[in-house]
Amino acid sequence: KAIDDHLDKSRPLRSGLRLHNVTIVDELNLRDYKIPFSIYFVACWFEGSLRLPSIHIPGLGFENCRLRQAIDLRGANLDNSFHARNGTVCDGPFLIRDVKIGGQADFSEATFAYDGNAKATLGDAAEGECFSFSRSEATALYWLKLGAQPTAKMSLRDAKVRTFMHDMNTDQS
Repeated sequence: KAIDDHLDKSRPLRSGLRLHNVTIVDELNLRDYKIPFSIYFVACWFEGSLRLPSIHIPGLGFENCRLRQAIDLRGANLDNSFHARNGTVCDGPFLIRDVKIGGQADFSEATFAYDGNAKATLGDAAEGECFSFSRSEATALYWLKLGAQPTAKMSLRDAKVRTFMHDMNTDQS
């Protein structure tokens, strides 16, 4: 279908592109791209990896999406915010290392399902981690109401945030 058929017109968008209910069957590689508008994926399905290292973009978001492979955002620069939330599930490593985010990073109600053992499409880059925010910066990091406790390593080593909100040590039932 044409992209216009998948645009989510029910929610206002100040500027950028919002794709709704789109399936991407192959790898999406936007390495080193400079994109002048934000991109938001809502209820989308990604069969292949998302390779977005060193991308420069105002904002990027995934809401209620399924990421069947890895997502690689190493070295990315986001002027505003990033989110992977509200039912988003990532079955592969989620690498967001050395990233500069001018706003908040929100992972509320997401699930990081990679167990660190399966062969990942990013190979050794994941180092057995299901989630890495190492050496990244954001004004705030939200890690609330995860769909499940991550089963592999998580790394926030040398991350810089002014506000870190989490409920990892509380009973979520």
